[in-house]
Amino acid sequence: MRRVYVNSALSQRQRIGSPPFNPEGITNVLAWYDADAFSLPDLTPIRTWPSTLAAQVDFSQGKTTKQPVLKTNVINGHSAVSFDGIDDTLVSPDLGMTTGNLFFVVRFTSTLPDRRFWSQMSSPWDGALMFSGSDFIAVSSGGGAATPALWTTAASNTWYVLSTEHTASTINLHVNGVSTGTANTGSLYHAIGLCSELLDYGLYTAADIAMFGIVRGAPLDGSERASVENALMIRFGISA
Repeated sequence: MRRVYVNSALSQRQRIGSPPFNPEGITNVLAWYDADAFSLPDLTPIRTWPSTLAAQVDFSQGKTTKQPVLKTNVINGHSAVSFDGIDDTLVSPDLGMTTGNLFFVVRFTSTLPDRRFWSQMSSPWDGALMFSGSDFIAVSSGGGAATPALWTTAASNTWYVLSTEHTASTINLHVNGVSTGTANTGSLYHAIGLCSELLDYGLYTAADIAMFGIVRGAPLDGSERASVENALMIRFGISA
């Protein structure tokens, strides 16, 4: 069942920073995905992950063997959608996004491989996010690594709040509210494969995702981005 958050008369800062977390308070938010919105038993396969906002921007997977599963009570009492790193992926419709922000509450659940995490399903691939060894990097239009690396100290089985800021020519990464790097590439987001290789070629990321969100348009100013990161860290019990 789709959960729709209701607007309140609270200020934007209150709506973002005070429990319960309400993504409708984020400027230009396109879609938001919360594993707690599923009223399902543990290990239920997830065919569709709908946005908790009114916009119909669903990530889905029709092949039963490639569907991730719901894990309940895995981080601070909250659920997560678990991708096995073998063949699980959920795919979006065309997001029509070139600038904006992405937010994730995520842990990578195996040794970090050369795998895509957030990946275009058609060329060009500007802005896809992947691991190269243990480095978290962005992908340029040619499919290679944009430089420098966004993050060089990623660890498996550790929960993080990741936020990426996408401009016309750079991608900036914050991890638990701290800037870790900027890559020299723009973004072009049409259909996206979550935890999947470019064009679904067969390389997948093993990860548990408790929440993620998409802001489309001008990137958030620093104070609003930090407010969202802080709210997520508080909700999920993640320290800087």
